[in-house]
Amino acid sequence: MLCPEWRLIIELDGHHYHKFPHNVNQDRVKTTALTDAGWTVVRVRVDLPQITANEVHVTRTDRELDRAKLVLTKLLELDYRIEYAEEYLLSEMPWASPC
Repeated sequence: MLCPEWRLIIELDGHHYHKFPHNVNQDRVKTTALTDAGWTVVRVRVDLPQITANEVHVTRTDRELDRAKLVLTKLLELDYRIEYAEEYLLSEMPWASPC
């Protein structure tokens, strides 16, 4: 996900592809280049070890709602101001917007 207004990128690192050493190195290089260019990169890593500072660790069995809440919590830790964040963190169901 890309949010140009915040210079924020959220990257999902799935276990199947990102478990290989050459892909881990590629992820590090990519994150460093984006960070050097002024972007904040948050990596969501699925059953993978940490490789950068701004990461959210999830498992393959986590519910999507739980994953979303972990990402939202990380964004709040990074001082992003997100409307209705506290309400979402307390919710038991994911929110959707009408099409």
